[in-house]
Amino acid sequence: VSRRSAKFRAETARSVATVSRNPIDADRELGLITLVEPSRRPFAGAIVQDEYDLASPWHHHDMHQFQYAIEGSMELEDGAGGHLLPRSLAGWIPAGTRHRNSLHRIRSVSVMFSPEAIADPGEGVRILRVSPLMREMLVAAARWPLGRGLDATGTAFFAAFARLSSEWITD
Repeated sequence: VSRRSAKFRAETARSVATVSRNPIDADRELGLITLVEPSRRPFAGAIVQDEYDLASPWHHHDMHQFQYAIEGSMELEDGAGGHLLPRSLAGWIPAGTRHRNSLHRIRSVSVMFSPEAIADPGEGVRILRVSPLMREMLVAAARWPLGRGLDATGTAFFAAFARLSSEWITD
């Protein structure tokens, strides 16, 4: 075990211990969560959620969101009910859609798109069967964290991802 990975494990253990001593009220309403200042927001980006241990309160984003469990499963809830998302399913959450989720020490990723990236995002949460191509794109998106600028490769990647997402969410 490298010194760096040992330090990461120790920090993660402290974070998880803090969360379990100070639980989040999952019935609380947080409202809009702006992840990146809109004037500096990139076209898209990813949030890696490995080892999170939380049940989030109700909230919504000003960006579209794909949520995917790389290993394990997560729960996603909206006004229509709860959804269990194993590796074979992903959740599509259009910007402005009220939802909450539970992530308990799994490997997962959220891919966020600016509102203009998807022409017709639909309304409400959609649960999508994950094709091999979708899975690889969801995992590969982690290369470009949300909030950092996109290089030319990232711009091309997310342009293709957005176009495919438009097809996936309407099928």
